Amino acid sequence: MFTSFLYFLADKKLIVDSHQTTLLAVSGGVDSVVLCHLFKKACLPFAIAHCNFNLRGAEADRATAFVKALAASYEVPFYTTRFDTKTFAHNHKVSIQMAARSLRYQFFDRLLQEDGWDKIATAHHWDDVIETILLNFIKGTGIKGFYGIQPMHHQIIRPLLFARKKEIIDYAKEQKLHWEEDSSNQCNHYQRNFIRNKVIPLLHQVNPNLASTMQTTAIQLKD
Repeated sequence: MFTSFLYFLADKKLIVDSHQTTLLAVSGGVDSVVLCHLFKKACLPFAIAHCNFNLRGAEADRATAFVKALAASYEVPFYTTRFDTKTFAHNHKVSIQMAARSLRYQFFDRLLQEDGWDKIATAHHWDDVIETILLNFIKGTGIKGFYGIQPMHHQIIRPLLFARKKEIIDYAKEQKLHWEEDSSNQCNHYQRNFIRNKVIPLLHQVNPNLASTMQTTAIQLKD
């Protein structure tokens, strides 16, 4: 995992010099916890940013406390904020997920501008790309929607796009890392969760190599 991480950073030119400062978006879940561990192991300068969307009550507060302690253990700067996500979604007539996405990136953009961080890194991985491609196909976004999630977009980098979810979990267990589980990931009311929990397992029955074939297709379409 660590070797693949370093190769991906160099190959996609996500970090061009060792002095580049990166703000890591950390929810407290296994993906972002592994992202922190890899940055620390690579001796890359980083800070941690965490959003509490006030959607999961005490569980969300525990996640905030966990991420704060994680930043302290790595001795890196820690930024956090709270949002009234439901009110924002109602006022802007968007879904909860779209509201959360908009709010978190507004927060990250402000930190980049005010505190001078070079990049913001999210912990998206290849399974997220599969979900995105399928959602875009269903919504009819056209060929561009089949590109999935790109490794870099403006100041946003995604250093874990090379990895599958299982690889990330295996690495976390191997390194004896701790993380917080988000119970909302099991709620199939959200479209992405429905794709992840219901649709993709069925597609794997048709094609056990779904991940690799979709990756090949996405590359060919982008070309």
